[in-house]
Amino acid sequence: MSRTRRRITLQLIPLLDLLLIVLFAQFMQIQEVSKKQELRTEEAEKAVAQSAAQLAADRAELARLQGAIERERLTLDASLQNALGDRNDVATLAAEMLKLPEETVRKALNGKSEEEVARLRKLLSSLPSPRAADIVHQLATLAELRRTCDVWQVHIDDNSVIRVSFPPASTSFRAESPAEFDRRLFDWFKTLPPPKSVVIIQLTWADANFGTKYAAKEGLVKCAERMRKERSGHSIFEYVVLGFRPTR
Repeated sequence: MSRTRRRITLQLIPLLDLLLIVLFAQFMQIQEVSKKQELRTEEAEKAVAQSAAQLAADRAELARLQGAIERERLTLDASLQNALGDRNDVATLAAEMLKLPEETVRKALNGKSEEEVARLRKLLSSLPSPRAADIVHQLATLAELRRTCDVWQVHIDDNSVIRVSFPPASTSFRAESPAEFDRRLFDWFKTLPPPKSVVIIQLTWADANFGTKYAAKEGLVKCAERMRKERSGHSIFEYVVLGFRPTR
């Protein structure tokens, strides 16, 4: 009877060894899965922290841009009020000197920049009397300028659409960045016949948004230089920002 029990005990030892191996393998597998889960958790926490930091930076940048836009708006409002006052003064002076209806002169000055109004005021104030010959001479000078130069009109309308005109050629497009404005204007320039030795680009805008005006002003600088290089110096491209002019 004792011999039988000893035989049974000896047969159970390999089974116990096998059970221990299985348990150890499962333990190692659980450890590996736990480490992978910890790594994924750490990576997720880092991603959340980076997203939160980026969101905070974006909010700060947005607040800065909003402040800059508001300051620009206030500056433009003040400039517009000053320009309107100067325009009215020039209109009154011109009406008195040229014997024209004041309302007619006001309409003619509508949309002129503050600098241009100041030049007109200085010019009118310096004239001793409104002689017809002087006016004819000024008109002749303007006509001569157009004969020797190409004059491009770049106007941003109330819908922030950029309209470029050099009769009979014209184009229109939207631009949200200086680079996009530069590319679109340069592509249009490539469709034109060779320009004259001097090209004057006049930039005006109506009630357009700030982003489009910024894109046009900055993009015009780059595009003028690109067109000059394209012409190998045979043409000079000059631009002038005339500012606000209502869309007709």
